[in-house]
Amino acid sequence: MKGFLNAVVYGFCALSCSGMLHAEPEKEISFLARADAPQATGLHFFLSYARSGTNLTSCYLQYLTQKPIKFLFDESTFLAENRLRTPLDYTKPVLYRTHFPKDLTRINPQKNKLLYILRNCKESILRHNYQMFESPEEYRDLFKKNHVIVREYMEALQLYDKWAPSMRLLVHYEDLLTDPMTVVKQILEFFDEPVPENLTPELLKEISDKTLASYNKQHKAISGGSHSKGQDLLYHTKNLPPHILQDIDVFLQTNYPILWQNYLYRYKS
Repeated sequence: MKGFLNAVVYGFCALSCSGMLHAEPEKEISFLARADAPQATGLHFFLSYARSGTNLTSCYLQYLTQKPIKFLFDESTFLAENRLRTPLDYTKPVLYRTHFPKDLTRINPQKNKLLYILRNCKESILRHNYQMFESPEEYRDLFKKNHVIVREYMEALQLYDKWAPSMRLLVHYEDLLTDPMTVVKQILEFFDEPVPENLTPELLKEISDKTLASYNKQHKAISGGSHSKGQDLLYHTKNLPPHILQDIDVFLQTNYPILWQNYLYRYKS
């Protein structure tokens, strides 16, 4: 089929929590190729900044829908982590996941669906890059200078802002943690998936706990796993001086007035 890479993959197609590769009988599945991105039609994409609930959202979707999830344009034939070892339904559209907005610039925003997870930029940027800074002032200067790290975050939001409104869904990371039932239903409906009869807060709590345990096991030695454990929405910035956070707000409002008005004002300090 033109525009896709055909590959034989396996049912679980990823390292499980135990580090072992689990496989079901072979299946053939087609992946979108970078060179043919402009021809993509009717596909599903998932964009987020790092440390913004990507794994939790993926696990909710995989467990509740059996939807395959693939790292967009990754040359590997393996799918993204199947942390809960959920049997996958290969008749469903693959959900292409990425942290890189440039991956989506050649995708037609009128003909493909985009899910975007938005987390407070002051929290997510600090969490993802905290080892770079020795003082609050150094962190503030990142925004003052409109550093490439800040620009990369904003590029994703700008891409979402330009996507066709009928083909996009924005989910706030904070709502995903505090009101998962409402958010998960929105995501399911957006991707034309039925809401399971057994969907309850208790089930989502079980999925969340297992996802966190798997994530911590995988990332503990690398980045310490989850720092906030999903319990504190201001875990990383709550000890920064108020004037530092307010200065950052001024820089954001000055450099990105449209994004500030439409999306970022919610996180005003």
